[in-house]
Amino acid sequence: MYENYTEIGIDYQMAEKWYILAAEQGDVDAIERLKELPEKRKEYLEYVKSIPTEAVGDFYYQGMIEMIAGRFEAAFDIFSEGSKNKDIKSHFMVALCLWRHIGTKYNMDQAAEICAEIFPFLKTLAEKGRDTDAIFLLSLHSMYGFCTGFNRQKALELCRQSAEHNNIFANLLLGDSYLFDGAYSYHLNVSRNKDKANACFSYICGNAELEFAVGLRYLKSSKLYKEDKSQAIEWIEMSAKHGCTEARDMLDEMHINKRLMQLIKSDEFDKSDVTFLMQIYKGGDAQLKNLLIKVCLNVGKKLLKENDFQSLSESIVCYEYVVDNSEKFDEINKAKEGLCNAYFAIACFNEKELLNSNKAIEYYLKSSEFGNRHATFALAMLYYEGEAKNYSKAIYYFKKCTELGVEEGKSHYYLGNCFYWGLGVPVDFELAKKHYISAYEYGFNCSYSIDVAKATMGETYQSHSMKEYAETIKKRIQPIVPFKLIKQNGV
Repeated sequence: MYENYTEIGIDYQMAEKWYILAAEQGDVDAIERLKELPEKRKEYLEYVKSIPTEAVGDFYYQGMIEMIAGRFEAAFDIFSEGSKNKDIKSHFMVALCLWRHIGTKYNMDQAAEICAEIFPFLKTLAEKGRDTDAIFLLSLHSMYGFCTGFNRQKALELCRQSAEHNNIFANLLLGDSYLFDGAYSYHLNVSRNKDKANACFSYICGNAELEFAVGLRYLKSSKLYKEDKSQAIEWIEMSAKHGCTEARDMLDEMHINKRLMQLIKSDEFDKSDVTFLMQIYKGGDAQLKNLLIKVCLNVGKKLLKENDFQSLSESIVCYEYVVDNSEKFDEINKAKEGLCNAYFAIACFNEKELLNSNKAIEYYLKSSEFGNRHATFALAMLYYEGEAKNYSKAIYYFKKCTELGVEEGKSHYYLGNCFYWGLGVPVDFELAKKHYISAYEYGFNCSYSIDVAKATMGETYQSHSMKEYAETIKKRIQPIVPFKLIKQNGV
């Protein structure tokens, strides 16, 4: 035991003493061992002299950070690189990874071989330079029972010894064990003591990665002890403040989940809720999609009432999302109704406030497609007398208005003008007369259509003499019922 790797370490003087006792009792193997012992002792002493007072350090430290962060494969790669560079501590961690299947395949034989080689040198480092990392690693050796079996009590003593000398990894393991009541195999044998856990974790302050690791530990323990949740957030916030990207991402996720819960329970929303949900929804989550649809319908209705250009534009975004994504008939209908009104309002705004006929036509068309009859008449008027004048289209939409039952009198009147003056169609007095009469019958109170209607029905027109009437129509700006059309009907 004293000659070879054991938990008690190498001591050739003690080994020689025990071999002599065995040889005196006739043990042949002991006699052979005594012959080999001087050469082994010489080799060992030369090797010990080659051990640096402190290990290489960078590989070990970086590897430990990766391991604590849960990036096990990266940790094993760093330890392996350190091992190639004769970093004793990294070499030991390679054995631990092989033994515990951490970031690499399980290989007990190779792990045992490394431990047999490295254990005495770790012990020398611990004793020679009071190296706290070496002491900590010896505690892991006892805790995981490399080759010699578990000794959790000794592991606790060594870890405390290392922690007392401010070793951050020892303090992390000790604090973790206090936090979880020593519940897991990788914990030390202690009872839960939150104050002691906090005291141990205090040595970690300032290291963003380890602060995040502590936050995660409190988050995990909060599943058993709800009071740990607030401390978890404190540690994660501290880590984020010190630059840990993962901590920042987790805080964002926590904020998102909190807002989601508030939205699920609420019936009142605003446009910031729509923006928030659209930013986080990436598809696939049915609950989130349904919530977003609900919020869009609610906010779209609110924005529509505000009736300013920005709000109307935002309401359109809300309603269009519902139409494109909902599978429920009633939701789609509500959204279409909202779009119909929003498109119409935007069109009116473009026509009357921004004086942009092309944009007005674009939105009147959209509103018309969703069944807004007034949008159809507005289109007809824009094509009849707006900047985008197009009499053929005006006639199409005026005729559509007469079919839809919207502004029938006015539509017939303007159709009469088109056919009389040949606006977009060949001149046709009979059709013009027909539309003027229809305008009168639908109650459009324009003197031109009344005059034609009376003349056609055989009533005497007595308001003006022919000359006065002719003078009157010369002063009209809009196309009017012409004098000769009235004369043809017997006035």
